Amino acid sequence: MTTELDSYEALVALARQERELIDRGDWLALVDLEGARRETMARLPKRPPKEARRLLEQAQGLVRQNIVDIGLAMERTRVELAAVSRSRPAIVSYASGGSMGPSVVDHSA
Repeated sequence: MTTELDSYEALVALARQERELIDRGDWLALVDLEGARRETMARLPKRPPKEARRLLEQAQGLVRQNIVDIGLAMERTRVELAAVSRSRPAIVSYASGGSMGPSVVDHSA
């Protein structure tokens, strides 16, 4: 049986599912949830019933934390990319033998 709070409960469940995907770093699955979020949001009435307040506050708290954690993941990625960018010239130089000079084997021993 469908109640007027079902869509609000689905919203909380989606936020929890997003939380799990963020924790796992499963960004593709997170993007795939966008359609379900839109469908759920479209089912919500313009004015929520008073009984939905607790669920809305719960969903809001989860979504806010999700936003913070996505931002932190983006910053970690930025730092990793910067480190790769800084180390690339050294790797290219090493791979091409540019900094090591010619390879010479001393056979005099």
